[in-house]
Amino acid sequence: MNGFYKQLLLIFDKHNAYLVRKGKGDHEIWRCGDKQTTVDHGINSRYLANKILKQLGINEKI
Repeated sequence: MNGFYKQLLLIFDKHNAYLVRKGKGDHEIWRCGDKQTTVDHGINSRYLANKILKQLGINEKI
C-alpha cells in the first residue's frame, strides 16, 4: 500500500472523528471527542498511523 491515510480516514469515520481545518502544506487537524492531532497525507509508517489513532483515543490498530 502507498500509505495509510485512506485507512485512517475509514477508522476516523467509524469513530466520529472530524476534520477541524487544513494545516500547513499537506497536513490536516483532526478531532475526536476532546482530543486533537495533526495528520499528514503521506503517512508511510504503520507505527505513525497507530500513534495518531492513540493520540485521538481510538483503540484500534492498522
